[in-house]
Amino acid sequence: MSQTQTTNAITALSRTISEHEPPMCLVDSSSPTMPSQDLDSNEYTEKAVIHIQPQNKNGTIRRPPPIPITGWQSLDVRELNPRWGLQLLSNKQQVLIQQTVEMDPLLTSIESENRYAVKVPQGETLFVGAESSAGWQRMLCGSSRAFTMHLIDITNQEALMMVRRLAPSVGCFVQKIDVYLPSGVFIGCIRQKPTVLIPYFTIENSSGNILFTMEGPKCCSCTMYTDANFQIKEVNASEAVGSIFHRWENLAGSYGLLITFPARNTDPRTKALIMAAAFLLEYMFFEAQKRPKCSCFK
Repeated sequence: MSQTQTTNAITALSRTISEHEPPMCLVDSSSPTMPSQDLDSNEYTEKAVIHIQPQNKNGTIRRPPPIPITGWQSLDVRELNPRWGLQLLSNKQQVLIQQTVEMDPLLTSIESENRYAVKVPQGETLFVGAESSAGWQRMLCGSSRAFTMHLIDITNQEALMMVRRLAPSVGCFVQKIDVYLPSGVFIGCIRQKPTVLIPYFTIENSSGNILFTMEGPKCCSCTMYTDANFQIKEVNASEAVGSIFHRWENLAGSYGLLITFPARNTDPRTKALIMAAAFLLEYMFFEAQKRPKCSCFK
C-alpha cells in the first residue's frame, strides 16, 4: 500500500469516529474549572470577573448577614510579624474600657477584684485588665483602695502594669497612679493637682516632664456627673486634643470610658499613660457610684 493510500485510510477512519462519538473537551489543568451546563451563565473563561452580588432566582439580592459589619475595625492580619503588647495601640485613635459583670458584688456586699476589657469601639478586644488588691482594703476602703492593674494582650502576655497607692478621694491626699512595663521599667505617672472644684491632672513621662494636662467638669468629686467628659490638653494650651468620656454604651448595656487619643505626638507609651489616667478616673469618680454612698469615703 502506498503512502497516499495510507493517509487516505487514516483520514476516513478519523471521519467515521467523529460521526459516531461525541466530541471530547480537553481542559487545561491550569485553567479555571468549567461549571456544569445547567448553570444560567455563559462559558467560563479566564477573563471572567465577578462584579455583582449573589442574587436569588427571582433577581433580588440575598439576605444581609445577621451581624453588623459597618464600623468594624479589625487588626491587620497581613503583617508578617503580628503586633503584641503596646504595639496594638500604634494605629488606634480610640479605645473603649468596659467593666465586666461580676456576680459577687451583685449577690453580696463583698467587693471583688474588678475585670475590664479594653477594645476598639464596635471592634475586637485588645487587652483584658485584671485588678490585684487586698481583700480588707476592698471591704474597708472601697474605691480608695490600693491596687495593681495588669493588662493582658491578645497573646496572653502582660503588656502593662499600673500601680495605685491607697488614698481617699478628698482631703490632702493627692491621687497618683504609676505605669510600668512588664519588665519593671517605669514609663510615667498620672498625678492629681489640688483644686477646689475642677478636677485637674497631669500626665508625666518617666523623666517627670508634663506631656498633657487633663481637666474634668466643674463639680465636686462626691457629685461627679454620670456622663462626664475629661478634656486632654497640651501644656499651656486651651483647646482639647483628646478626651476621656464616661458614657452609657447601649450595645453593652453599661457605662464605659471612651478614650480619644491626641492625633499628634502620641506613641504607644503615651497612649498607655492616657489609658492609665482613665483607670484612675474610673476608681476616683465612677466606681463608687455603684453603691449608694458618698465617693469621698468609699
